[in-house]
Amino acid sequence: MTLVHKYESGSFLQSLGRKVRALRVASGRSIQELAGQAGLSPRFLAQVEAGRGNISVARLARIAAALGAPLPRIVPAFPPDHSLRGHVWEFVENCSEEDLEELHRWLSQRQKKILPRSIALVGLRGAGKSTIGKMLARRLGIPFVEIDALIEKEAGMSLMELFSIHGESYYRELEHQVMQKLLATSPPAVIATGGSLVTARDTWGMVLRQCHTVWLK
Repeated sequence: MTLVHKYESGSFLQSLGRKVRALRVASGRSIQELAGQAGLSPRFLAQVEAGRGNISVARLARIAAALGAPLPRIVPAFPPDHSLRGHVWEFVENCSEEDLEELHRWLSQRQKKILPRSIALVGLRGAGKSTIGKMLARRLGIPFVEIDALIEKEAGMSLMELFSIHGESYYRELEHQVMQKLLATSPPAVIATGGSLVTARDTWGMVLRQCHTVWLK
């Protein structure tokens, strides 16, 4: 079987479909929800997950963006890459978020790249995170971001409605996703965190590792 035929055969598309489905299920979304966020029809997304949809790179990139996953994580290695780079990538694919952050720091230091960091303001509600954050952002000439405002935008409802309908666990899940996306894609910013962020272990750990944190009292 030629290489071209291998890629056009069902095995590659089936592997791709399994990856898309696994990431969708892990995110807790239905086919209808992910299809809407990626701008695709639910029928076509179902075909992709079943290994029958020969999707374009542009459409696959939209699915990756909706899932908050890098495109290489979705595309299966086919045929297996036995090079050193391929073996390293296998390790990277199975790394935890904390390991990836440590690897990122090590590579940055190794290649002598200075990584600008965001400033995260932490404190109870009413401590002045928004007021001081806006002043600091103006002084530094960088954006000011309120995490709770981003969560409301992501959820399509106010925080009061979100807690009333879905509860705290859903808020924590969104908080983690929003913070992760912000730190991965945004330029350095002054970030006003949620008042109880420090009680969310994974999200708080991510903020500590990637930001300069300032506690306000």
